[in-house]
Amino acid sequence: MQKYNAFTSKNTKGLVRELITPAFVRSGTNLGLPKEEMKAIRCNAVWDTGATNTVIDEKLAEQLKLKPVTKIPARGVNGDFITNVYWIDILLPNKVEVLSIKVTEGKLRDGTSLLIGMNIITLGDFSVTNADGKTCFSFRTPSCKEIDYVSEWEKRNEKVKAAEDRATIKAKRKQERKAKKKNLRRKKKK
Repeated sequence: MQKYNAFTSKNTKGLVRELITPAFVRSGTNLGLPKEEMKAIRCNAVWDTGATNTVIDEKLAEQLKLKPVTKIPARGVNGDFITNVYWIDILLPNKVEVLSIKVTEGKLRDGTSLLIGMNIITLGDFSVTNADGKTCFSFRTPSCKEIDYVSEWEKRNEKVKAAEDRATIKAKRKQERKAKKKNLRRKKKK
């Protein structure tokens, strides 16, 4: 049976334009390196649903002394290029682990050493909410439940409509009772 893992990142100060979490990165466990050589380095990871694959900054790859397993053509915001491919392990908050994942090398902006793309996001469930003006995002692996806001709102709206229908029926009955009383008074006067 597969182990479930999840983490939630809440921003209590308001809405955010980037989803960033701390992460630890090390050489991929599938490379058979001795544990003492598998030093993990802490970094900031930005989550990007517009990125097909995960990218490690060239400086972090150098720090980890990663050895490329191959080179591939890649496309980024600055155009097409040939880049190194590495096997790494990514350790996310709350003991969420992504082990032995292929990543490409790239130049990321200062302060970010890892860009988590759809090859990792699609391993589980990923959601972003902005309730009460505060961004909250969650990630869990493996995927275990569909999140469907339309279905959720349809059910909610059915309940609202049912409550409105009950209120309308109640109001109509009240009007009917008033009209009946009024008619009885008229008949008594005659």
